[in-house]
Amino acid sequence: MTIENCSLAAPLQIFEIELIDADDAFTLSLGPLSDLDDEPYVLPLLDMTDFAVHYDPTDPGPHTATLRLFTNDHRHNEVFIPITGQAAAVDCPPVEIAASIDGTALDTSSMVTVEPLTQVDLQAVAVDDGPENLDYLWSLITRPFRAYAHFSPDPNSLETSIQFDVTGFFRVELVAVNSDGISTCEPALLDVHVAPDPDQEIFVQLIWNSILLPEPEPGEGNDMEIHYVHPSGTWGSEQWAVWADQPEQSWDGGLARMENTDWWGEYPELLSHTGPVSGQNYDLGVYYKHDFGLGPSEASVSVFFHGELVYDRRARRVDLEDDLWRVGIVAWSDTSPAFQEIDDVIRQHPLEPGPPPPFQD
Repeated sequence: MTIENCSLAAPLQIFEIELIDADDAFTLSLGPLSDLDDEPYVLPLLDMTDFAVHYDPTDPGPHTATLRLFTNDHRHNEVFIPITGQAAAVDCPPVEIAASIDGTALDTSSMVTVEPLTQVDLQAVAVDDGPENLDYLWSLITRPFRAYAHFSPDPNSLETSIQFDVTGFFRVELVAVNSDGISTCEPALLDVHVAPDPDQEIFVQLIWNSILLPEPEPGEGNDMEIHYVHPSGTWGSEQWAVWADQPEQSWDGGLARMENTDWWGEYPELLSHTGPVSGQNYDLGVYYKHDFGLGPSEASVSVFFHGELVYDRRARRVDLEDDLWRVGIVAWSDTSPAFQEIDDVIRQHPLEPGPPPPFQD
């Protein structure tokens, strides 16, 4: 089951999930929500998570239960969902997932961790029947905010691939169907955590879309770009700024570079900075380069230090082409780095002269 926070205003806090008045045939598997006894689970804006209700009857039934959810949603803070089950004697085709990267097998018995834009090859492994006797249905039942990852070339085949595009948590589900039309009793699941390399001190992810085109495609979308500035430079400095047209700079013995750029918003823009200097402040902005007639855009920026998320701003509206969203300052320290939000949209083309406005604590 999937819980989605559709709010643009506030995170969703999940306090309790439980089965009440339940037959023994039903059990809960909370997955990422398993620590609710200790603290609420905080679901960010426009994000989703999932959990499972398992049905394992020992008699035909029928069996009943009620699922109760308690959250901070002021309109529906307590929700009750009735569940019923009727057992039947069927021979379910069990199936497992095998995964690899460039031919190297992954351990799928636990969470798999990969970096953004990693392609993972997937294969269905039939436990009993030969694979030629089964049909396969792959799906992404959980994905991060603004993730456009999809199966290629075919989500209904023995083998497929998926490029995990943005940071966050993905869950892949595989169901097998035999020649009698009977599907897997328990689908196979693969959990994938997409995160930057922890050896990269600073990592920035930008994802965006036009409000008129929520899911960009190649050749359809608008163009926004990361701009990252050394304290010695200005937005358009030939030596002291990094963006798509100047994708790499060697600064003070370190390296700041664009790991990925994109014109349409189909894929994220990614920037890494290894070897930043302790005590220096680096300016981070997002420039609305081309709207291509699609009007206002929504940009989301995530900042990571050593692979850990420290800042996550979602769906920041930027109205006009040539607007520059000054996101904030990376105040680097070898012991206690910090991200200081500015969140100001200014009318300034990055290549025009002039330093970033001064920042005050």
